[in-house]
Amino acid sequence: MAHRALTADPSLKTDWGGFGKFGTGVAQIGRSVEYAPAQGGWVWDAKRFSSEDLPAPADLQPGIEEQVTRVTDVPALSAAQFRQVFLAMAARLHEHPLNRTELSRLVRDDCVSAGQSVSRNAVNFVLQGLAYANFQLNDQATAADLAAAWTANVEELCRMALLEFDAAEKSAVRRWASGGLLESTQTDDARD
Repeated sequence: MAHRALTADPSLKTDWGGFGKFGTGVAQIGRSVEYAPAQGGWVWDAKRFSSEDLPAPADLQPGIEEQVTRVTDVPALSAAQFRQVFLAMAARLHEHPLNRTELSRLVRDDCVSAGQSVSRNAVNFVLQGLAYANFQLNDQATAADLAAAWTANVEELCRMALLEFDAAEKSAVRRWASGGLLESTQTDDARD
């Protein structure tokens, strides 16, 4: 934003319109323009966004998921989004077998309808991971089965990328990648 302001009006460089600093000057604009100095500074349209829409500082973001997604290209979905992908996929497969193109479209649509927006690219990445794990997409597949095969694929991607995790981190990766579905089935198995 500062670069664009200077391009539009190079005279701002001397004292930012009498306010001394870029942030101070922007904060004085008004007209629904907001400014926050956090993380290098943010400027936004207050009619469309609020300070809650700003990304969390790096030290507050979940480290393990971010590391896995950055290094392995696994989609940066939340555990709730992964869970919804597996639930939607299992439901669609139970209806009738579909080709991957139809399945990815319907699962994406079902996730959006359930309030867990997931891109079609993310669904396709999960489907490709299931193929790499030799998982058969058929009407017998449960959400937990899908989650287990996908999680095994994510763990293999981490191993191939030489990501080394302690036991707690491995558990966090499993919980995240499986959408919590493995955790609940393991707990249920322990009670039986």
